[in-house]
Amino acid sequence: MSKGEEIIHFGKESGAPADRPGMALVAGDAGFRPWGAWTSLFWVAAAEVIRALVDLGLDRTPLPRVLVITLSWVTPLIVLLVAVRIARQSFATYCNLRRPRAAAVELAIGTFLVAEVVLRGIPYLATGSLRNNLPVEDYQAMIAPGMWPWWYVLKYWPAAIFAPLVEETAYRGFLWRGLAASRLGHGGSLLVSALFFAAVHYHYYIQGGQVVLGALISPFIFGLIFGFVRWRSGSTIAAIITHALVNIALTVLTVLAVRHGWP
Repeated sequence: MSKGEEIIHFGKESGAPADRPGMALVAGDAGFRPWGAWTSLFWVAAAEVIRALVDLGLDRTPLPRVLVITLSWVTPLIVLLVAVRIARQSFATYCNLRRPRAAAVELAIGTFLVAEVVLRGIPYLATGSLRNNLPVEDYQAMIAPGMWPWWYVLKYWPAAIFAPLVEETAYRGFLWRGLAASRLGHGGSLLVSALFFAAVHYHYYIQGGQVVLGALISPFIFGLIFGFVRWRSGSTIAAIITHALVNIALTVLTVLAVRHGWP
């Protein structure tokens, strides 16, 4: 794929920009012009900062917890919606929130399964333990004796719903659109979006006030995995599916590991 400014053309059937590997990404003749790479990075960074500020305010309100969580996650989407509307584009089209084809869904699920086998299998072969790669201590601290164990999975419903929807829309949707339209192309979009995705998950690599750079590896790898699905499927929703499955699997495997005494 050319690394220069490419031409966005709209598919005749869906009216959405053709955005698959080997196809033109950025529109010219249809008047579709996304934000530039640096401006896209700015908008996503602004969305994260504004969300952090909103969270500070929400922490002091007596609102129900569900509403606080919802408002927190919706905030970045509102910021990006404003950015897309300023560009006079459809949010769903700009962020490539098209209904994925069956092949895209199969890719999303297949990539999830391969990632789980590899990323959990290698540590198991190296250490002989699955529990070391799961938040077992978090589960034990949250679930009291006699409590329904699967409450742990339900407790993290935002990670299964909001996190995949918002993060993939922001990084593999909005940000990817601007990066891929630049000289970076799809390959550069894959790397930069994964790096940005890892950077905002600061709770992984800032531990006890110390920066642990090695802890950036995990979110960066998952950023690459979700980006791969986005790139090869041409659908942000496919990346959302993979992301949701990964987050759900983490809590489900944790419950199973404790209940069945996995090593």
